[in-house]
Amino acid sequence: MRHVRRLAGLAALMLALATTPIQAREMRIPFYGVWMISQARPAPWVDPATATDPYLSQGLVRRKVIFLWDAIDAPPPLGCDRPDYHMVEVPPEGLFQGNLTQPILQAQALGFRAGAPVTTLQTDCEGAIDFHFVDYATAMFALDNVIYTLRRR
Repeated sequence: MRHVRRLAGLAALMLALATTPIQAREMRIPFYGVWMISQARPAPWVDPATATDPYLSQGLVRRKVIFLWDAIDAPPPLGCDRPDYHMVEVPPEGLFQGNLTQPILQAQALGFRAGAPVTTLQTDCEGAIDFHFVDYATAMFALDNVIYTLRRR
């Protein structure tokens, strides 16, 4: 009898989760929702003389990135169907695929806590872009030697 009640309880829980509106479930996951690319700047590892043309890097600024449970709705190359999200903690040495030349100092200059691990979203999408969270409402990613800042909307 105890097993039957346990199975009934588990079935009720599964039904409740399945019928909970997606929006309510997404609110508990820190990266879900609408973000806006608010800034583009040359990456600190790049010599300013060879930095990406500022005009080209501005093409993503003011564009939306929407993290959904089954897709990332964003301009190329950020968009992705069926992402496989993983939240990991990355030391400053691992930020931006390990490209920082003075990781602790440069990470702090970008706004990350000095020497602390950084919560990072890995999507396993084709472009393999990692999103590093400064805080709940700010994230950064690197693309073509440019660091972009995302702000939650």
